[in-house]
Amino acid sequence: MVSKDFYTKTKWTKYLRLQHYQNLAEMVFDTVKEHPEWTAMRWFKEDSDDLEAITYSQLGDIITTAFYGLHSLGLKKGEHISLCAETSQLWAWADLGIQCVGGVTVAIYPVLTPSLYQSLSSF
Repeated sequence: MVSKDFYTKTKWTKYLRLQHYQNLAEMVFDTVKEHPEWTAMRWFKEDSDDLEAITYSQLGDIITTAFYGLHSLGLKKGEHISLCAETSQLWAWADLGIQCVGGVTVAIYPVLTPSLYQSLSSF
């Protein structure tokens, strides 16, 4: 791990904007505010070599929608939510929505057997 002094004692310090965030979602929303037009994410369309992209403004809207959906379902700070899906932009959006509510994401790989899913649900 890099020490805190490293960031204050390098020649690059004048270029760094040091921020201390509570979580990744907080960092994303700071970027939404500062640079809404920047590209936030890119991914390949399914079964294609074409890229899709969204801006930070769009990402902020998606995460906010996920937050309100999870909140309306009763998710509370500190509760665990399992995400069983392949890696995708949808997974990332759900994870960020869970973080906004204060929940904890439990990643479950979709290749597990049903009995393993059952045993994981007890955590």
